[in-house]
Amino acid sequence: MWRVLNTEIELNLSETVKGGVESGKAVLEIAKALQENKDAKELKPFIENIDSVLDVLNSPLGKVAGAGLPFLPIATGIITFIIEKTRHEPTLEDEVQLVAQVAYLESIRHFFIDHPKIKNKLTETEASEAVKKQIKNLDEEINFNDRDAKDTLICFYDSPLRKKFDKILVKRFKESGLTENNAKIVTERISRSTHRYMKEAVSEVKDDAKKLAGIYRDGWQQDLEVYGSIDKYLEEAIAIKPDEEVFDEKFTFRQIYVPLEVKPVNSDGKVEETVTPQNIEKWAKTILLDQNKDKQVLFIQAGPGRGKSVFCRMFADWVRRELHPIYTPILIRLRDVRNFAANIDETLADAVGWDFVTSDSGWLTDHNTRFLFLLDGFDELLLERGASNELKVFLDQVAQFQKQAAENNERGHRVLITGRPLALYGIERLMPPNLERMSILPMGDEIQQRWFDRWQTIVAEEETKKFREFLQSQECPKQVKELAREPLLLYLLAAMHRDEQLKVEMFANADVGGAKVSVYEQALEWVLEKQRVEEGKNLNPEITKLDPEDLEILLAEAGLCVVQSGGEYAAIKMIEDRLLKQGYKELQDLIENARQN
Repeated sequence: MWRVLNTEIELNLSETVKGGVESGKAVLEIAKALQENKDAKELKPFIENIDSVLDVLNSPLGKVAGAGLPFLPIATGIITFIIEKTRHEPTLEDEVQLVAQVAYLESIRHFFIDHPKIKNKLTETEASEAVKKQIKNLDEEINFNDRDAKDTLICFYDSPLRKKFDKILVKRFKESGLTENNAKIVTERISRSTHRYMKEAVSEVKDDAKKLAGIYRDGWQQDLEVYGSIDKYLEEAIAIKPDEEVFDEKFTFRQIYVPLEVKPVNSDGKVEETVTPQNIEKWAKTILLDQNKDKQVLFIQAGPGRGKSVFCRMFADWVRRELHPIYTPILIRLRDVRNFAANIDETLADAVGWDFVTSDSGWLTDHNTRFLFLLDGFDELLLERGASNELKVFLDQVAQFQKQAAENNERGHRVLITGRPLALYGIERLMPPNLERMSILPMGDEIQQRWFDRWQTIVAEEETKKFREFLQSQECPKQVKELAREPLLLYLLAAMHRDEQLKVEMFANADVGGAKVSVYEQALEWVLEKQRVEEGKNLNPEITKLDPEDLEILLAEAGLCVVQSGGEYAAIKMIEDRLLKQGYKELQDLIENARQN
């Protein structure tokens, strides 16, 4: 492009370009002139002072973002200028390079609009001489042909331009105060967003850049609609999750959430107790960004109430805020999935159901989008479908999906799946080998204290202090203290104490057993009435086909059988016999029907 300006239009760029910050200012002047609807011929004084549009990166990056000037019109302005001067359209290669540069800058501009905290961290630093030289020689260093141009239009991230641009931007971010790791992540987010702005740029230049428009035709419009649908999904289905209220309380998950710790699980399903615990978020972030782990499924297991679902909603939003579009989070509750197809691609498409999926049959093979699928609650498949072999088939599908995604750069997706380990009974030794299995641990003292700190912001310091003293008192039974290591039960105990349903005096008299029963009854009431509530409707009767009273009887009898068995579970036959002996023939028949179906 700049060769055309220098040779065919004879602007004598080699003599007039001052380079560095002055060139950067010239780019901003072009953007300003176009925003003011100035004629193309008025751009000449500014065009004479730049080597490429990326000259603007010579200036302090904060000023570039703070200028508030859109960069996409620059492509239209310069192409129009060339056509007026030469009477013919630039080559496809030149047009693509120009569009890619302005789209890259537009991506930077939008990133800083969406992430002002990162912009405010940047120092007012001009480019070093080495970076200035890189920018000045950019056009000469890239051997860009017709094939490269077409590949760039398909996927900017896979193009040789992206690699050159990113090297410059990473260095500029490091010069401006970001750590190397943050500089690389921010740069990748910007470069992976560039493709959408290339589509927007094409929509602006299509009347003049016939060669570009001829390749895209109307495809750019459909792609922009897909990006819009993804934006809407993230806003309406992911961003709201941390700020939803906890059950029928007036506070949100964000207010009460604390990250827990995990330990690895071996191939026998045993937690590796001697291993140092890891923060669950730090572990997930590390595995997600480790290219050497791209074949591994992030597999999180834990008992009920241990925080699996809350982690999913919080981590999905973290990915949205801190990684998208490196990965775009898709949160799926497996209990909501109604169509488990033989092909997991179909299962995922049916589960998501948004326009960016239904309008694009190739949504999973688009080079420009990579998804993180958070599949929450594999144990729900047993509740919904009642067969462990179906769970085994599904886990095999997930593992194969991840393996193929790692081997196919058209996909590149990742999967995180959660569930209760009890659901794996009978298939433990048949699990796929590419599972990065971790188990969530009960709360340690430090994590529990952080939870108390958050609880204090909700119920005030005095109430939190009294509840903590209750748990630490000698009168508080050991079993209750153990329950308080579980996130859900800790909340239930705290709520009971707040509502004066739980007092230390209850355990100080002779009726300690009655007090324990009260605690467990409250927990059971939550399981029956609040655990699965959507839009005010209790879903348990629909899932179990039982009224709450019958379900309570069934759980009580099943619990007794588990205790008598001395383990964590009991044989179905044992529970059936118990129900029959107690005269609950209808419940026994229900279990029999469930087993047959």
